[in-house]
Amino acid sequence: MISAYLQIIISFLLVVASLLQNTVNGETYMDVTPSIKALLMEELAEAYPKPRTTRPVLNTNTTTMIASTFVLTQVIQLDDAKQILELSSWFTLMWQDEFISWDLAETGVECLQVPQDTIWIPDVVLLQNTDKIHAYFMPSSPVEVCYNGSVTLSTTATFKTFCHIDIAKYPYDKQKCTLEFISWTHDINKLDFEDPIPTDIDQGNEFVENGIWKLPVNGVEGSRSVNNYSSRSHASLQFSITLQRRNEFQKKFYLVPYYFCSFLMSVMFLIPYETGRVSYGITVLLAQIVFSQLIVFSLPPVGDNVPEIGSYFVGVIGFSTVCLFFDVLMRQLLFMHQLELVRKLWNSRKFCVKGNNNTTKTNNETGSDTGNDNVNAKSNSNSNPNPDPDPNPNAKDNDTVNI
Repeated sequence: MISAYLQIIISFLLVVASLLQNTVNGETYMDVTPSIKALLMEELAEAYPKPRTTRPVLNTNTTTMIASTFVLTQVIQLDDAKQILELSSWFTLMWQDEFISWDLAETGVECLQVPQDTIWIPDVVLLQNTDKIHAYFMPSSPVEVCYNGSVTLSTTATFKTFCHIDIAKYPYDKQKCTLEFISWTHDINKLDFEDPIPTDIDQGNEFVENGIWKLPVNGVEGSRSVNNYSSRSHASLQFSITLQRRNEFQKKFYLVPYYFCSFLMSVMFLIPYETGRVSYGITVLLAQIVFSQLIVFSLPPVGDNVPEIGSYFVGVIGFSTVCLFFDVLMRQLLFMHQLELVRKLWNSRKFCVKGNNNTTKTNNETGSDTGNDNVNAKSNSNSNPNPDPDPNPNAKDNDTVNI
């Protein structure tokens, strides 16, 4: 009976032992209790060389190689006027720490999560940083250390850096900003960067959509370069970020209406003068100026270059001004020509009227002389009613006979 109970107890213990087993690197080990990890962390903190700023190499001529990955998650803000880019990302740094190692077979612990102030952390700084606080990484994020000395710092990071804005193609522009990281205290012989490691994470799926900017395909690219600072060569890690502006709003509410407004000036010469063509042209010109001012307020106030769309606005306003000027000039010339014709007609009318008056006066004078003669003749006839008889009344007859 007792032996039966003992067999049951032994069988139960064997089952529990099998459940606690764990496989590491193909070998079977017992599951690690939290106490063993805690002891390893305490031993690591005590045995790690001090100060923590010492590079983790046994030979000072050994170069510490830093591997990295970068995933852009969100564009917080891109200030066009101040030319400052603020973004959020997943940033990972990986290096080899020669001060850390333990026996995996003895402890069964592969990796530990330790605070950042427990071991050496590379002094990677962001060039052209515009943030007053230089804390890029979350200080509460733990560092993963493994038994073979590999260290991984993986955390979310917020960066705020200078970004040159080129608005020549606004609103169809693309902005390219670069994040450049270097080690401020170690030159290339002490600390070097490897080429960024491509990740299996889909950058397009992890990027949070922005109302103004969108991330094109292959919008994030990483590279390594060497720069000289203070007569020393430093390796730098660069991540180029390409952002494309969303221009649907500008096209629907700015560009298309302005195109129609500029077209209105082209039909000004088809309007008759009598219907107020000059007033129409002035109204369209003022509308273009007001509309362009509204658009100018939406343009990024960057003085490095002028947007081509601004040159288009100036050209349209200049064309409208020239059209209005020539229209007024032609109207003035036509008015002067008509005025000259009226003046000529008026002068010709005055000449005709003067000629008619002279003719009438001459006719009147001629008629008055004839009348006077008739009057005189009449008066003479009246004064001599019995004229003297012909002294030779037979003269006529005689002459006739003679002929």
